[in-house]
Amino acid sequence: MQTVTSLLQSFGLKGSARSTPGPAHHPLDPLSSTEIQECVDIIFKDTKLKEGDTNGTRLWFKGIQLREPPKKVLAPYLDEWHAAIDEGRTPSSLPRQANILVGIKFTNEAKWYGKTINDMS
Repeated sequence: MQTVTSLLQSFGLKGSARSTPGPAHHPLDPLSSTEIQECVDIIFKDTKLKEGDTNGTRLWFKGIQLREPPKKVLAPYLDEWHAAIDEGRTPSSLPRQANILVGIKFTNEAKWYGKTINDMS
């Protein structure tokens, strides 16, 4: 497997791969599988349904995605984030938010349910 550094060099570019020295996410990283599962669990709790129920009601998830922070919050944070990475520190983290769109299928009708989860940490 080719490293990022060797890939950059193969294109004649100088640089090195940067890795985050800790658990802090870049604020625009996609949701992790753990965060997605947390969203699913919250929806099941909110709708009072259990996974695998066969009473004629079921859920289907149309989307679970990161809700990006507003630019006025993100721009100054990214400056801080990159400075921390360059100095070898673990950057602070912004609250992670998710938008969820799920359909609820009842025996003879369907409804859409949207939810924003404001802090994934």
